[in-house]
Amino acid sequence: MADIDFNGGKGVNMNDPKFGRDGVNFQTLKRFTSSAITISISTGTTTINNGINTFTAGTFPNVSINITDASLNNLCTSGITNFLQANATTFSAGTIFSASTDLYDIFSTTNTRIQPGTNTYTGGTPDSPTINVSALTIYNLTASGESYFTGGLSANTLSGGTILSASTDLYDIFEIIGTGVQAISQGSNILTGGTTNFPIINTVSSPSFNNINFSGTATGGDLFAQNIQIGSSSLSGNVTIWGDVVVMGQSISAFTSQLYVEDNNVFLNFNPTADTTSTSLGAGWTIQDGSGTVGTDAFFNIMGTASTVDDRSFSTNLNDIRIRESGTISSPNGARVLADGDFLDAGEF
Repeated sequence: MADIDFNGGKGVNMNDPKFGRDGVNFQTLKRFTSSAITISISTGTTTINNGINTFTAGTFPNVSINITDASLNNLCTSGITNFLQANATTFSAGTIFSASTDLYDIFSTTNTRIQPGTNTYTGGTPDSPTINVSALTIYNLTASGESYFTGGLSANTLSGGTILSASTDLYDIFEIIGTGVQAISQGSNILTGGTTNFPIINTVSSPSFNNINFSGTATGGDLFAQNIQIGSSSLSGNVTIWGDVVVMGQSISAFTSQLYVEDNNVFLNFNPTADTTSTSLGAGWTIQDGSGTVGTDAFFNIMGTASTVDDRSFSTNLNDIRIRESGTISSPNGARVLADGDFLDAGEF
């Protein structure tokens, strides 16, 4: 092996006990280059162990000393130092950044106490204060994006691209007056009032309708109509009238198969305010087609003069009047009332 120059000394054998002029003793010289040298100390092997805030790794000759999660009493650095996370009792530097934000203001020596203000109230602690908003009343509120109001909202002017109530677009109720809005005017039986934004529609006190249809129950006082029709041929049901019925017309027609009258005395030719003596002649009953011939009625009425009872009688255009009848409609057997010219065929008189 060629001579090796070390610190100005010469050596020719790797096992020389004295190598170089400085008297440095080596057990073995493993490798020598111009940039690095790895050696073993002749007096023994020095072992590097883990220390405070350090740990070692690697193998000889590639040994590493590392620092992680360091807890240091004092740390001074020069230049720019970056920390992913740092905790310290005292922290000082020319400029302290969080990302690119200068944190000078949060280390200001002047403390600002937060007090309740308009529409706000404060809470929390001096180190962790809270600012809260409740029951907000403000002059103008401008919001971007979507805004939600869970309670009530009152405003003189409310504008937005789209205003929703739940999922319903309220565009129509905010349409400008005069553009597609129909103004309400008075009409037949209708009175209007109120304001443009709050119109009122009323019926007159005594409306007059050409036709009126209603369902359910109608309750009221007097009902005036030229013609009243209850039900129709296609409808069924009953009409119940509580109280007296007064008819001031010329006639009453009852198109019914049965007629029941609770009163045991039917009063004919009645007028509560006039003398009906003259109109009582001819009073009685008329039976349509009662003669047995179509178009010829049978009657049973009062005839005579207008003087006394003696000059009046019940008359009929039928040939016979029978009393004490017990027969049938087609076979009567009652006693006949005799008239002048009648003949008796047996029996008693």
